[in-house]
Amino acid sequence: MSQIALLFKQGLQTALQHKLARNVAWSLGTELFGKVSRLVTLIALAAYIPAVSYGQAMLALACHEVIRTIMRFGAGSQIVQCAHHELTTFAENAITLQWLLSGALCALQFTLGYVLGLFYNDPTLSLLIQAMAFTYLLFPVVGVTTLLIQRNSNFRFFSLRNGLCITGENLSVAAFAFVGADVWSVVAGKYVFAVMWVIGFSRAPVPAFRAKFDPAVMWYLFTTSAQLFTTEAVRSIRQQADLFIAGRVLSAEWMGVYAFARSAGIGLSQTLSQAFTSALYPQLCQQHRNGQPVRLNMRLLAMAGLVGGAFLAQAIIAPVYIPILFADRWNDAIPVVSVLCVTAIPALIIETHATAIRATGAYYKELVTRLIFAVSTVCSLLLMSPASPIGFAVDLLISSVIGLLCVLVHSIVSEGIPVIFQTKSTKEQPL
Repeated sequence: MSQIALLFKQGLQTALQHKLARNVAWSLGTELFGKVSRLVTLIALAAYIPAVSYGQAMLALACHEVIRTIMRFGAGSQIVQCAHHELTTFAENAITLQWLLSGALCALQFTLGYVLGLFYNDPTLSLLIQAMAFTYLLFPVVGVTTLLIQRNSNFRFFSLRNGLCITGENLSVAAFAFVGADVWSVVAGKYVFAVMWVIGFSRAPVPAFRAKFDPAVMWYLFTTSAQLFTTEAVRSIRQQADLFIAGRVLSAEWMGVYAFARSAGIGLSQTLSQAFTSALYPQLCQQHRNGQPVRLNMRLLAMAGLVGGAFLAQAIIAPVYIPILFADRWNDAIPVVSVLCVTAIPALIIETHATAIRATGAYYKELVTRLIFAVSTVCSLLLMSPASPIGFAVDLLISSVIGLLCVLVHSIVSEGIPVIFQTKSTKEQPL
């Protein structure tokens, strides 16, 4: 046993000496810590707000996350991916673009909140969405700073602060729910996160830039950001589409059960997927800048396999941890949680494939990939017309597999073997 332990320790040390492995370790470590605090939030929400309010809060968060994810990218991908001689010009103009974008998204979400309130016949939903809109105005203060940190692959610095912000948001939501804030707990948590984010990244080991406006550069950033805007909109809508559809086809009570299962299942799985692809993207961009083919070697595929294995493990242990951590009234959600965890695996494959495409700057190709996955998944889900939470979860799994197959068929027909299956030795392609 001692020899096995020694070999395991040596293997772990060797893996952590690899830059990508270290970055993934930092990101996953942060997400794991965030998961613990998120469980506290889920326990508090499950205990102190009714199922109907839970569904209402999750639907408002889904609307907010669709737009918030769009703001997270934009010119950010260009800054991480661009050549060194372009960095200063891109960063200066990106600051201006981020301020313009944040103002536009604030106005968009405020208007959208009113429209969705009418669509779902829920005035409180309108107020929740509109209240969260103003958080966008804080992020551009340190927007470029966080992107430069990721470009430098300084995931230790980034992950520690990101983890603190996530934990602060989660614990604050739990605290507000405990004192009786009901659905407004989630709104308060978003403001806690935004303030902590600005404070945490206000001082960072990266150059400082001032906002500038160069028409030619701004036009380039705007046109490429428009593609990324559409890409991120498609990605976000696909991630939240099941919740939007469930809000219309399920009763308020069943919607609350499904929203809880989604938070306890696929919501937690998505954080691991995001951590993996966030660490992966700068490394693939570095490959591209060095003139190397952007392909995924066997080590990287093995890391993706471990993340997928974590999803399966969560699906298996859901019948154990749900009764222990949550009240008995959520027992109906147990099989739904297990199925939803498995649905994260097809999405992880698409995320890895699309990240490799984005690293080459082929933004239109990435858009087509995500659009095929989103449209095929959503159309399949709509055609099945599920009427219960477990039926909805099973249909989502089937539609996700159909979406994955559509992407793979399109990729093979148009270009041959997809990027995710094009592997070479690590010696030829160091990450």
